[in-house]
Amino acid sequence: MRTYDIGFIVEADLGAEEIAAQVDFVKDVIDRNGGQIRFVDQWGRRRLAYPVNDERDGFYVFIIADLPADSIMEIERNMRLTEPIMRFLVTRTDE
Repeated sequence: MRTYDIGFIVEADLGAEEIAAQVDFVKDVIDRNGGQIRFVDQWGRRRLAYPVNDERDGFYVFIIADLPADSIMEIERNMRLTEPIMRFLVTRTDE
């Protein structure tokens, strides 16, 4: 397993419970695909660099996790299909 950084932006106009539900959803997807979460960093509501779907703000979340290489596509697919997640990026960290 390798270490990956997973960053995603959730729509900021959702309530606190709905944002927490989206973060829990991503954590659950990581667990279901054999990953182990090391660290979760929630930056909170921030201004976007450019408007995305007419949204000016987003709720930023970053997760560091150990994942098997074959699970990355499934995690990206789940985040792509989740409408409240505006943008995401999964990158492998170098040791």
